[in-house]
Amino acid sequence: MSLSSSSSSAYPTASAPLSTDSKIKELYALIDGIHTCMFTTRRPDGYLVSRPMEVQKHFQGVDLWFVTSIESHKLDELAGDNHCNLSFYKASGDWVSVSGIARIIQGDQARIQQLYSADWRALFPDLGDGVHNGLPTDPRIALIEVEVFNSFFFCEGPK
Repeated sequence: MSLSSSSSSAYPTASAPLSTDSKIKELYALIDGIHTCMFTTRRPDGYLVSRPMEVQKHFQGVDLWFVTSIESHKLDELAGDNHCNLSFYKASGDWVSVSGIARIIQGDQARIQQLYSADWRALFPDLGDGVHNGLPTDPRIALIEVEVFNSFFFCEGPK
């Protein structure tokens, strides 16, 4: 993964190349506090589609996680072209643009359990059948893992 600044700001930059772990930590620092990003995919007809998605908690070994429904059109789009872009924006004017490869994960109960948040129940309402209930075992839950390939940002730095 590469991180590039589009700013000559006071934000510190390394004089030597950063390790992948260091780059991921820097990315997390840049997007810390931004809970929602615009997640962009490509439709089968070639047009781009962006929608707001909440970034899930950080997990060792994976760049970024998202949760979605197995019925979402974005899964069809990612199955056709798994390249994606994530756009983060802060009210201060700082922004981060991330390009990566998405991987759809369905039925991985251990991973879902690790990432699960009670907030997901708003996305997966209880249908009253004892199965579709918004809990980690709900079969509608799919995860999207994004492996970051590069990131560009503008950051004014501390004020």
